Amino acid sequence: MAIAHVGSGTVLHETSLPDAVEKKSTEFADSRASRGTVVTCVAVGSGGTLKVYKKMKGSGNYVEISSDAVTAGLTTPLVVDFAFPVGLGQASFTPTTYGDVTLIEIEMRSKGK
Repeated sequence: MAIAHVGSGTVLHETSLPDAVEKKSTEFADSRASRGTVVTCVAVGSGGTLKVYKKMKGSGNYVEISSDAVTAGLTTPLVVDFAFPVGLGQASFTPTTYGDVTLIEIEMRSKGK
């Protein structure tokens, strides 16, 4: 998989999810000077679960480093702030109910100095 975003980017943006299965994002890479990673998630229509994964350097496998509930329809997004750089990472969203998701957006960004 090619790295889609380096330093900052929208890793997942969907206007509908047809079923209640996990939808994985594109891959993200922290910037070299990163001191941490911030993940921001907003969901409209249905709540669900936001998971953040880190790619292990040796094996290339993704390991889950965070799992948080997302409440639908809030004007304040869920923000997960890691005090360490994720390095190569990926996020996912699993809706609680299917057919009701009208928007899911996940952004990842590196924290500066």
